[in-house]
Order: sequence, then C-alpha cells, then structure tokens
Amino acid sequence: MGAIKGHVHHNMPEPLLDPEWQINRPVETGIQFLYNSHRFNADLWLDWNQFIKMNDTIPEKFIVGLNSNLTISNPESRWNWNIPFQMMVSHRGGQISNYNQPMESLLNLGTGITTEKKLTGRLKSLKLATQLFLYKDLTDKNERPYNNGYAIYPTACVDTHWGELMAGLWYAQDFFSLKGNPLFLSTSNYMKEFYKKDRQMITLKYNYNLPFKKQIKFNFGTEAYYDLKTQEMEYFYGLNVIFTPSFKIATLNYLE
Repeated sequence: MGAIKGHVHHNMPEPLLDPEWQINRPVETGIQFLYNSHRFNADLWLDWNQFIKMNDTIPEKFIVGLNSNLTISNPESRWNWNIPFQMMVSHRGGQISNYNQPMESLLNLGTGITTEKKLTGRLKSLKLATQLFLYKDLTDKNERPYNNGYAIYPTACVDTHWGELMAGLWYAQDFFSLKGNPLFLSTSNYMKEFYKKDRQMITLKYNYNLPFKKQIKFNFGTEAYYDLKTQEMEYFYGLNVIFTPSFKIATLNYLE
C-alpha cells in the first residue's frame, strides 16, 4: 500500500501502458497484490490518480490494472508456451463533487499466446507472440467518435549478446487506451480533430542494457513506427542511467 511498484514494473504491453509514464508521472499510489508461482504470476493494482472530498470541483480518477501470465508447457520442453491476460479499467467521476466533465469508465482487455526458446551462445532467446486487444467504453458518453474497438499485434523478438531486437505488425480498428502509447490509437491525445478508424503500422525496437555496477545500469533504446497507410515514420531514441540504491537504515523489532 502507498507508493506501489508501478509503470514499467507492471510489464504491460505498450498499447495499454506507455513506458513514458515512468517519466511523466514517476510515482503510482494505491494498493498492489503480486503473486508468483512455478506456472502462474500476476500483478493486480489500483492506482489512485486523483482523490476528492465533498463539494470538490474536480473529478476522482483511478485505474485498476491486472497483468497475468500462465505457463502451459512443460518447463523441460524446448519451447516455453504462455498465455498472457491483461486488463485495465480507468474511471473518471465522483458523486460527491461538482465538476464540468462527463463521467467516463473505459475498459481494455488483452490476451494471446507467446512462445519462447532459450538459445546458446551470443543468441540468448527467440520469442514469438500474437496478442488481441479490446477496447470498450462502459458509459457510451465519451469524447471520441467510437465506443469500442480492437487490435491485433503479432511480434517477434530476439535477445542477443548485443541487445534485444523486436519487430511487430500493428493492426487496429477504433482502438483506444487511456494510458497506452498514443501512436497505437485511433484518436490523438492533443488534437481533437484527429481520427483514423484503421491503423496499420510496423514497429521496430532495439534495446541494450549495460550493467555498470550492481545498482547502476546504462540503457540505450531506439524505436521506429512506420504507418503503412500514410507512409509516415515516427522514431525515438534515448539514453538512460538507472540508479537503484539500497541501503539499511535501521532494524526495528516489533515483537520482543
């Protein structure tokens, strides 16, 4: 409870949760449940974005998320097969405050199948995945020209000694996610007149991590997004220094 292990630690697909939220809103506050076993792991959380009190002039805002993964193959097999399942529900409303925005409740679901093969040498692993994403407006009163949609996203990823390379093909129709990467959506998060019912896009990503010390890591990444319909290219590159210090402050004995 309190400040939870959020953003990139949720390990959500980019269309549902944009990694840039790690910078735009670095702390998630709420409650979180983590479960991890031999064949199943899950992350269930509530991120309370905006709290309200009686007669406030702002709406309450919160997000409920779930990311889970079920292993269906024998751990000794050459290929490891998994079924992921994701859910995100975002809500804007509040019955005890006075605000001029319409109430909004959005639902995103994601599932599919992934397979991964461990390799030897400089090639560490090969991963193939196909995921289906769904979008539904539970109130049917949103500001967008559609209330539901879907997307399909097959990807291939190879992890090597020189970094991780991923390629994907995104096809979507009337898709929206409140926290997802805006490049995957049918509407814009800042241009109200922008609307593309069908999205067809090729994605390419390269990521390289260089551990410097036990608690210091350098990360370089570059990404490209090519829209097949408009023949436009968007790209990103960045260098990050990740510093995660851990040190003991005190030992407290609650039971004596």
